[in-house]
Amino acid sequence: MNLLSDSRFRSIFPGVLLVVLLLCCGMATAATNNFPHSGIVTPYMTVIPEPVITTRIVTCTAPAECLSEDNAITKWGADGFVITSDFPCVNANGLSGYCYRPRTGATIVPLGSPVKVLTVVETLETTPIENNCTDMGLTLCANGCVDSSTDTDNCGACGVKCSPVGQYCSEGQCRDYIKVSNPVENVCTIQGKTACGGYCVDTQTDRNNCGACGTKCRMMQSCYQGQCKNFARVNATRINACEIQGKTSCGGACTDTQTDPGNCGSCGKQCSPTETCSQGQCTSLCGTAATIQNFSWQNWQGKNWLTSTKDQGQCGSCWAFGAVSITEAGYNLDMHQQKNVDLSEQYIVSSNPGGGQDCLGGTADYALSIINSHGIPLESALPYQSGNSVHEVPNKDGSGKSHLVCNDGIANSSTGHCSTPNYFVGPITEPWYSVKSFKQESNPNATSAASEYNTIKNALVCNGPLEVCSGHWWHCITLVGWNGYSGDPSGNWIIKNSWGTGWGNGGYGTIPYGDPWSSDTNDYGDLALDVNSVGEAYFHG
Repeated sequence: MNLLSDSRFRSIFPGVLLVVLLLCCGMATAATNNFPHSGIVTPYMTVIPEPVITTRIVTCTAPAECLSEDNAITKWGADGFVITSDFPCVNANGLSGYCYRPRTGATIVPLGSPVKVLTVVETLETTPIENNCTDMGLTLCANGCVDSSTDTDNCGACGVKCSPVGQYCSEGQCRDYIKVSNPVENVCTIQGKTACGGYCVDTQTDRNNCGACGTKCRMMQSCYQGQCKNFARVNATRINACEIQGKTSCGGACTDTQTDPGNCGSCGKQCSPTETCSQGQCTSLCGTAATIQNFSWQNWQGKNWLTSTKDQGQCGSCWAFGAVSITEAGYNLDMHQQKNVDLSEQYIVSSNPGGGQDCLGGTADYALSIINSHGIPLESALPYQSGNSVHEVPNKDGSGKSHLVCNDGIANSSTGHCSTPNYFVGPITEPWYSVKSFKQESNPNATSAASEYNTIKNALVCNGPLEVCSGHWWHCITLVGWNGYSGDPSGNWIIKNSWGTGWGNGGYGTIPYGDPWSSDTNDYGDLALDVNSVGEAYFHG
């Protein structure tokens, strides 16, 4: 369909909404406006903080002795002693424990010689604390030695705090928790984790849920293989420090290879961005979307997989911008890293001077077919020049509707093609990119928009961001995620627009799920009806 049919374009947007959406594939003068109810929604999360493990080791003062709890029971009986230290000690035999003393009146059995702290511990007490932290594979911050790869108050570096609501620290980056809807067990099982309080946790290593939900380890204990273990350092290497935490040393950082998508099962084994690490194996996200409440490619596995926000200007080229946007993001996903490619929308807009695909409108199918069949060069090879190509004029029938016309001197004199340049720019000689396939993910003849929501969500997590075009409000955008499970009346889609960073939140916004067959003509539910994805994106040198 042509996305700028002037009769439908004007009639479906009464009042102030017209000002916002009239220009979406036409002109971007309304770029500072937003869709009704839009704005990025921050999902409510409960963060389970990772406790700080320090390296302090104490020397017991008589009559206290450095013993394990079992040895203290053997020596004085189950009720015959008290603990006198919050930190571990090391006895003359090199065994770690805590300082215990007999209760008043208990018999003290002399050891024959005073308890001595091992030389390595004495060395620790006289060595600068920075060295202690380094030896442990930790970082010295204001609150002691911390694991900056997982510490929410020192994530990646000292003082870098993750949001107290909705984020955790992984691989030195603040990441959003994905809160799942009922039943949460489904998506937790896929990740090889356990549902605790509505969140997926690893009960093999989580100190607040060690072995089972709600089982907390005490201070100076770590959760190792589902059991709380005393933490002590005696001749500990960095690898030993990781083992104490129930983790594996990968590149100098302590990593949970059961759940880390960058080191899944073993160090360096990286899962695809469309996979999660479950029980040490990369597991596809496909088919899980119905159980995930909030998701966005803006922040998945701690990375933004999208490219920069662009501005189509006063040209009805949203159909080209959407196609380019999902190609750029698809290339990032296929490369498993942010490549920051910037491809040429102008090449798409100028490619067919006689076919009516220009600044007066076009279709997603055409744009994607160009990228699939002929490829697309970098922005540097053909920069965007069509941002001032059209203007709006009222219809002469007195209906109050309007349409877009090409500015004077822009249209090709023989074909009428409206773009700058307004002629076919020729074969690509610069490095170029392409996609192996593209397809429509939704059913355009669906009897309800809601029936397509999970289909579209699954396409998002399986294939990456999607180009979505609405025949209801004549615009194409990039669909990047969602807030709220499909039955949530307040749920919405997260979109990336092509009206520059001044629109919405840096070019991003949300729109409600909606239902296009309702009596509300300003509804956006028909986003479920024209949804396109791309297959593998690749580079030609």
